[in-house]
Amino acid sequence: MRTEDEKNKVLCLRQDGTSYKEISKITGFSKDCVKGICSQRKVLIPKRRGRKPKLNSAFKLRLKRQIAIMKKKGERVNCRKLLDECNIPSSRFTVARYLKQQGMLYKKIKKTLPLKPLDKAKRAELGKTWLAKNHPWERTIFSDEKWFSLDGPDDWQTFVYQNEKIFHPRHQKKGGGVMVWAMVLPNGLLSYRILDRDFKSGKYIELLCQTVVPICKLNYGNTFWFQQDNSRIHTARVVKDWMADAKFPVIEWPARSPDLNLMENIWKLLQDVIYDRSPITSLNELKEEIKKGFLHLNSNKRSIIINLYDTFRSRLIELIVNKGNQINI
Repeated sequence: MRTEDEKNKVLCLRQDGTSYKEISKITGFSKDCVKGICSQRKVLIPKRRGRKPKLNSAFKLRLKRQIAIMKKKGERVNCRKLLDECNIPSSRFTVARYLKQQGMLYKKIKKTLPLKPLDKAKRAELGKTWLAKNHPWERTIFSDEKWFSLDGPDDWQTFVYQNEKIFHPRHQKKGGGVMVWAMVLPNGLLSYRILDRDFKSGKYIELLCQTVVPICKLNYGNTFWFQQDNSRIHTARVVKDWMADAKFPVIEWPARSPDLNLMENIWKLLQDVIYDRSPITSLNELKEEIKKGFLHLNSNKRSIIINLYDTFRSRLIELIVNKGNQINI
């Protein structure tokens, strides 16, 4: 006759999914004895009272299989799709609770540029070259362009009270916006220009002559490096010819690499300042907010920008460790 403690031990092992044979080895009981104890489960461990779970084991298995199929195909996984595909007679909230129990979270997917194997190899190779040659990042000027919309950013977020409702109005049609070019110096200062709609290679050369060259030479003489991405305006033949004639020092930049550009961090800082207050209703107001935003960064955020330069080499190390894949910025 087995004691109650021995029987409970067998039942606990069985509940954890242990087989009869393994329980027999652990407890020293015969396999038939273990089966006999488990057959008395209804007596020793009474059934749980209350409602039956809405998702039984068959529905849960169906959900797991469907999730695996969706992920393999690269499809979105959400509760409504799972209900339709699995034909489960319950609400989407029941499915959501089950997914949370499985450790799944509903996340917003970040938009990134697709990197081909050749792109990854080029990025990793340039990162190694820059580190090996100890490129002077303290004399490198980063630049970029960004579109600022009247509708504001997609990820405008704020803390609110539980019953408080917030609205961020959008225009029924495209509300318009402005394109902004900016560059950042290693001393933490920013320079910008709001671009015209017909901004092309000729006007980009004019911008380089009138803005970039004077500022760079004033601060660093002739020993500086200029960074730009590989957009069509930057890589046009007339722009390349002008740079060659002017002996304008441009750093070689890998394709599809906004994560390496310090300006991406600065755009985020600027965006938080511009769209922090009430919605912007006109282009003139947007331009004024952009102006105030740059003044705010030049006055109050220089230490943060200088720190971006100080930690740029660690960014390159992370790039090499990730074998050229996108890095977190």
